[in-house]
Amino acid sequence: MFSPHLLLLDAPAHEARISILRDLLFSGRGSPFYELGTFFLPNIAFDIIGLALIFFASPEDAGTSFVVLILILTFSCVAVLNRVVTKQWSLTPLASGLLTYNLVTILGFFSYSFGLALVPWALAIRLRLERRLSSVQFLAGTGLAILLLFCHVFAFGIYAVMSTGFVLVALRQRQ
Repeated sequence: MFSPHLLLLDAPAHEARISILRDLLFSGRGSPFYELGTFFLPNIAFDIIGLALIFFASPEDAGTSFVVLILILTFSCVAVLNRVVTKQWSLTPLASGLLTYNLVTILGFFSYSFGLALVPWALAIRLRLERRLSSVQFLAGTGLAILLLFCHVFAFGIYAVMSTGFVLVALRQRQ
């Protein structure tokens, strides 16, 4: 909490990348070693959010803010998903706070951690829309899948497998 820099392994690389992207995108100057190419990568969550944050903060503060956002999302997603599934609030999901700061966080995999924090939120939204029109479910599911793909391909994969499980259960119950 009191360190001026994040004590995470990969954090400096992420922070340097948003600094380089800022220079390339907004001032046009950069290094001969970097050039803009395709922006479709399955792990650009921090790049996008970090670029928005860098207008208000230094790259280090943007990284710190993003890690705090990840921890809050990870902590809250379990409580929200539990609420959607059980239809009542409980203190039990608060035990997930013990797992919030873990090895993936320590390694500093920003986009991966962010994607993993969004998966339970996406599942909660999917379950909440269960009684809506199938076109609404499809559009929401597709939008959430694309969002998770841009966070990280593994977050997309986890969501795809879980969503497939929901579809299979629904098909089995209809038989």
